[in-house]
Order: sequence, then structure tokens, then C-alpha cells
Amino acid sequence: MVPNRLLVPVVVLACAAPAGAQVPAEYQRLDREVILKRLHTVVRGDQARLAKLKELFERAGCRGEQLTEQPVPELELPNLVCRLPGEAGGIIVVGAHYGAHPAGDGAVDNWSGAALLPSLYQSLRGRSRRHTFLFVGFAGGEPKHRGSKTFARSLRKRDIRAMINLESIGMVRPLAWDYSNERRLARYLNRVSRTSMLPVDVMPPEKLGKTDAQAFARRGIPALTIHSVSPSNYMIRRDERDIVEAIRENEYYETYALAAAYLAYLDANLP
Repeated sequence: MVPNRLLVPVVVLACAAPAGAQVPAEYQRLDREVILKRLHTVVRGDQARLAKLKELFERAGCRGEQLTEQPVPELELPNLVCRLPGEAGGIIVVGAHYGAHPAGDGAVDNWSGAALLPSLYQSLRGRSRRHTFLFVGFAGGEPKHRGSKTFARSLRKRDIRAMINLESIGMVRPLAWDYSNERRLARYLNRVSRTSMLPVDVMPPEKLGKTDAQAFARRGIPALTIHSVSPSNYMIRRDERDIVEAIRENEYYETYALAAAYLAYLDANLP
């Protein structure tokens, strides 16, 4: 566990919400030092990355029967699943692939996303939750996304309320792609952004490659990807420039803070 002295007080997020919504939403915002230290644990090789991600989950308090592995057909490595039980039914999946392109260190794509999963779990675990959260490190990654496809197929569609994907975080301020037709996830994210004063730009998905969220969207599950990918920085993820120095620390921490507030808000407001 991270020492308590590295935690700030519980944050209460009270947003203007539709009638009947359950607010405020509470979560624990971790100290900047904790978030950046976990980012800097990036290692090369998918086997080593899986082991490091498992270690981070255990240090964040997710261990024992709550931390499991799911085999993925055609892959040697599994999905890593951390479960935070809820009280009222319904599942919110929070995912990021831990595999990396061989050219660089894979800090941007996608250790930046995977390393946030234990921190987001830790931010939510201090309060009872309505929904069950599944924090998933997907095996495989681009281009075939076998890990997320396997996981999406393993759950009953009617049980999943939303899927939030973390992809290549921190190169610029937070961006988001909403894959759902109704755009409710985007509206909620904009609402949290305004209230917490953490800016985000939400837009329709661009043709800059596929993400793990699409395996869920194809099943009709509301899905959204939080990222920092643009036409100007896209190729950083494909060459030797994909190192931890390509990530801006302020933007990375603010993306974590936004994601933590957003997940707490989804828990309070999704049916």
C-alpha cells in the first residue's frame, strides 16, 4: 500500500446532473508523486510489463482473489483483471493494453494507460461503490486487440454499463473519443471536466488507428477512450521516440485526476 501521507483528502465532486442522479461522487485523489512514480516503472518486454502491472495492483491493494488472469486464445500472455466489487449490480470496465510496439520503450503506448489502472482502483476503493469495476490490463494490444476482444466476449452485454479505455496518455492535455451513438459518456465527461476545472476535448473518433474500446462498442456497449493522440504526435508511438520523456508530467497527472473524478461520477449516475 502507498503510505497515507501521500494521499490527499477525499474529493467530493458535485456536478449539475439530471433529475434523479446520485451525487455527489466521492473518490480519493492520489498525490502527484505516486502517479508519476508508477509511470516511471516502465519496462521493456510484455512479460516484464505484465509482472510490473501485477506488482502495482498488489501495492495499490488489489490482491488475492480480486486479482486474476484470463487466458487469451493465440497469445502466451493473459489479461490481468482487478475486481472492485459493487453493491447494486452492473459493471464498468476500465481498460488499457499493456503490450508495446518494439521500436521504443512503450512508455506512451501504452504503459501510460496501463500504469494508471492501479491508481484509479486505489482512488475508488475507499468508498462503497454501486457498480462493480473491472480494471483490465489487456494482452496483445495493436493491431488485433485480441485481449480486449476476448474480454468483451466473456461478459454478458446486459451487465456492462460502460467501458472506459486509456490509451497513450499525457503527450498533450486530455482528449477523448466517444464510440457510442447516444454520446452520454461524452456529456458526462464534459460535465466532470467543467466542475473539476480539468479541461478535456471530446470529439468523434478519428481514423488514427483502432483502440480497445471498439471491441465493446461493436457489441453495442457505451465505450469511450481517454487519450492524447493527434495527427501531429501519432507516430511517436511507433518509433524510438516512445520513451517516458515524451510524456508531459502535468498533462499526465491532470488526466489521471480527470479519469478518477469521471469514474466516480459514472458510478453515481449510470443506472
